Amino acid sequence: MGATIAMDFSADESGWSDYLRHMVEFRRFSWLDLELYTDIYNRVCGHESAPSAHSPDSMRRQLEQPSCDPERNILLAWCDGSPAGFVRISPELKIGRTVASGGVLDGFRGRGLGSGLMAAALDRASDLNARVLHVQAADDDEPFHRLLASSGFERVTTYWNMVWSAGAPRGADLPAGYSFRDFKLGVDEERLTELQNAVFGGTWGFCPNTVEEITARVRLERTEPERIIFVLDEELPVAYCWTSRAKNEFGSIGYISMAGARPEYRRKGIGTAAVAAGMDYLESRGIDRIELEVSAENVAARDLYVNLGFARTKEAFWYEKRLS
Repeated sequence: MGATIAMDFSADESGWSDYLRHMVEFRRFSWLDLELYTDIYNRVCGHESAPSAHSPDSMRRQLEQPSCDPERNILLAWCDGSPAGFVRISPELKIGRTVASGGVLDGFRGRGLGSGLMAAALDRASDLNARVLHVQAADDDEPFHRLLASSGFERVTTYWNMVWSAGAPRGADLPAGYSFRDFKLGVDEERLTELQNAVFGGTWGFCPNTVEEITARVRLERTEPERIIFVLDEELPVAYCWTSRAKNEFGSIGYISMAGARPEYRRKGIGTAAVAAGMDYLESRGIDRIELEVSAENVAARDLYVNLGFARTKEAFWYEKRLS
């Protein structure tokens, strides 16, 4: 199946029997599987032999974040004795949803794995008492779209994938009266949590963050304190740009992970200036390609990125199934 699916982990493994197929085995993740899982993840997600590929160490840091619980929330799929894919579910129960991710390797599609894993995902989401299960699918993955439709999912929103390449126009000055400041590790975690929740609160799919979660995320391998830039109105953080960078033997790539301004500070140019400053930082570290994802319905944000030299490369569709 396609790019994004999930799984069910109950205490009683007998429930998996409904999803098993001939010569197919599902096995819970254990930390002994870290290298195997990292390899499957990179291959399923198209990161193999790319700057975006995770190392086992960077994957470990990802899985050690609060609420991940990988030994319960990741399942490895085997077919004919070979690893065939994985499924993972991320609970965001504060907003009543779970998000499914994972996939089946190309050589093992068409064997019923996708349908079985989707059924397991729905069971797990119900077991967590989530109101909805959300799944993202690439615009060109027609088999996955058909599977989602046949499983009762409805398309609810669209996101754009955008890319900036070196040489594209950009530039934005910070308006008078505001100043930049870099994030300070061990000092600003609570400020960043409050600001991010204020910027994105109420937007589709955003689950309010805790200080514990932000504290873990700013310590991930691809994030450094100086890559998170605050815009200050006197001492109050009113906008920010959180960048990250992946680098390995295949090259390097930058990301605009999160960026925005408080609602009462929008349309003043400070959000644009924050993103431009983040881009300057990434370029100063040798990055010549920056990627981001933005809601297609957020016209102001889309225009901001276009004005900074980003171009849309593809779309991703979010699907939803409401659970009883």
